[in-house]
Amino acid sequence: MELIFFGAPGSGKGTQAKKVAAWLSIPQISTGDILRNEIQKGTELGLRVKSVLDEGGLVGDEIVIELINNRLQDTDCSNGYILDGFPRTVAQAEALEEMLKKAGRGITRVISLEVDETELVQRITKRQTCGKCGAIYNSVFSPAPNGKCSCGSEDLRVRADDNEETVRNRLKNYNKSSSVLVGVYEKKKKLSQIEGSGLTPDQVFNKVREELGRFIK
Repeated sequence: MELIFFGAPGSGKGTQAKKVAAWLSIPQISTGDILRNEIQKGTELGLRVKSVLDEGGLVGDEIVIELINNRLQDTDCSNGYILDGFPRTVAQAEALEEMLKKAGRGITRVISLEVDETELVQRITKRQTCGKCGAIYNSVFSPAPNGKCSCGSEDLRVRADDNEETVRNRLKNYNKSSSVLVGVYEKKKKLSQIEGSGLTPDQVFNKVREELGRFIK
């Protein structure tokens, strides 16, 4: 199973990617994780990434594509993988298709998690993080019992940029960039849209697993 996961901020994309990765015993490949790993290892590519980031720039398509290409050649990807956070542009999608074609591979399915914007805003703006252990709660959907984290701490924090105006701008930018990519994979008949509004992570996972089950040989 060679998979791509799409989802707006707050959609639970990362959570579902982790669940599917464990279910299928394939790696979840996050662009952000790869960038950090290359920097930590001090590779030539990592040094190039660090230089760009240190200057306040954005890592370009060329570097990201090279990183993904290198990662997909690792042995743990031989039975499949989940791409989480890639591709983000049409250029990246085209480069991915080309590199997979050369390797005699191809994307099995693209999962797009769909959640109502009002709910997305609530999920993010009501999110609380424990300042002691990092556990995450939501004051609406999954509140901390009696206002305390399970570790006993009452230090539940809301990120400064998790305000409604900022969140709606983030969602607007995501929708603008993702709509084109979703259209690309829809035309290729590779897209599965999973409705997650009002559902728990386990309920969404059951829907994702049922959908992917149709493509397991």
